[in-house]
Amino acid sequence: MNFENSVPVKVIFGFGKLETIGVHTKACGKKALIVTTGSFFKENGLVDRIIGYLKAEGIDSEYYYAISPNPHLEEAQAGADFARQTGCDVVIGLGGGSAIDAAKCIAVAVAQGNDIWSYWMGEKTIYAALPIIAVSTTSGTGSHITPYSVLTNPATNEKPGAGSPLLFAKVAIVDPELMMTLPPKITAATGFDVLAHAIEAYTSIYATPFTELYCQKAISIVGTYLRKAMADGSDREAREMMALADTFSGYSIAIANITMCHAMGHSVGGVCNTVHGGCLGAMTPSTMR
Repeated sequence: MNFENSVPVKVIFGFGKLETIGVHTKACGKKALIVTTGSFFKENGLVDRIIGYLKAEGIDSEYYYAISPNPHLEEAQAGADFARQTGCDVVIGLGGGSAIDAAKCIAVAVAQGNDIWSYWMGEKTIYAALPIIAVSTTSGTGSHITPYSVLTNPATNEKPGAGSPLLFAKVAIVDPELMMTLPPKITAATGFDVLAHAIEAYTSIYATPFTELYCQKAISIVGTYLRKAMADGSDREAREMMALADTFSGYSIAIANITMCHAMGHSVGGVCNTVHGGCLGAMTPSTMR
């Protein structure tokens, strides 16, 4: 038996753990760029809460929200320009996979320069990135725990994923409180992403004894709690367990990778701008067969 197993992400899990973000960010830099998809988290006060937690630890911050649900190349490049101009030295991805993936891309672009497309196409190896803090607000993408970032180029209709140890978040804050108001449709789509990650990593040729255990547990949790979270978003146990399943699945794909359904789903997403979890839900039965 031969395998490798390493996921160097410090996971801070539990209700109320967002309050610790200042302490963890302070260990990574002096000025943070907070990245979200759109301005919703500013409007509902979450961004201001984070700014307050950062300020309490002496950390300055800037806010960038011009990111699409499927983040675009030029959006990430513009975010990197903004981070560079304002002197940010750590990037906080706040949201689902799109925000965290964009934060990873911005972290690379600031450190390497904006000519990053060849790195996302796998033509070059990523060699530098700012420290990344991931704050997940959905239970689905696993991006807070993986070394991957997916980016869309509308000019070519391509949606490739980059992978590098430098894309691991230094800290992942998984606070189920942030997921309590997630609408049923998004809960379903992101929850199915969790299931797809676990199925694909479990059947991958790169699976290890560690990832198999995480996949089995994630599949079991999704089967028990996803419908409950959809039926009652205020169900704290269901939200907590789906957040745990998401983290288990993210750990698994960080090692064992994803397989055919995600490969096809990213291609469809690049052309049709589909909701990622919904696309996987439509395609998984056929790819399993």
